[in-house]
Amino acid sequence: MPSPSSKRPLVSIITPNFNGERFIRRVVESVRQQNYHVEHIIVDDCSTDRSWELLEILSREYTWLNPVRLEKNSGPVVARNRAIEIARGRFLAFLDVDDFWLPHKLQTQIDFMLNSDCALSFSDYRFVTEDGVKIGRRLQGFNKIGWHLHHMTRYLGCLTMVLDRTRTPDFKFPDVSAAVRAEDFLAWSHWIQQFGSVLRCPHDLARYAVVENS
Repeated sequence: MPSPSSKRPLVSIITPNFNGERFIRRVVESVRQQNYHVEHIIVDDCSTDRSWELLEILSREYTWLNPVRLEKNSGPVVARNRAIEIARGRFLAFLDVDDFWLPHKLQTQIDFMLNSDCALSFSDYRFVTEDGVKIGRRLQGFNKIGWHLHHMTRYLGCLTMVLDRTRTPDFKFPDVSAAVRAEDFLAWSHWIQQFGSVLRCPHDLARYAVVENS
């Protein structure tokens, strides 16, 4: 289970959820397996399935799980920024409800960041089917992504990104329409303009689920 050890920096894991009931146990288990000092903030965007009921049940079992429910359906930008507002961790990590991480993800990537004096990093990952079966090749990206590569490749998403808030305490996603679906691209673009390139942690650490209508 996630370690309460104060020797490790606290990581706030940000997960927006809308009708992701069928994935919630998997994503929470993915965080449980990290064996790290974490809080997992899952913001429910007024789901119409049993997501909220399940989150309340799981939060009684896992003290590091913090479910939050929005008052009205507002989209993933509002959900992520609400979680960031209440996050207490030095590091922010982003994990959508239908995706998951490998068990050593946080320790590997944060050790890399601390050793590299790196404020924002990403890792390798693979696509998987909705049921979690591995498909496709390992996606590696470049070792360093600056402004031009970011705009040419649009490689950086949310799944593997980890951000050190000691360098960017006011980070949040730009307030764009949910239909635009570019809030993460714009957020990383703004960050790169201010602070420089994003570094690749050269390990396969996450799984992006290919889900119909996701």
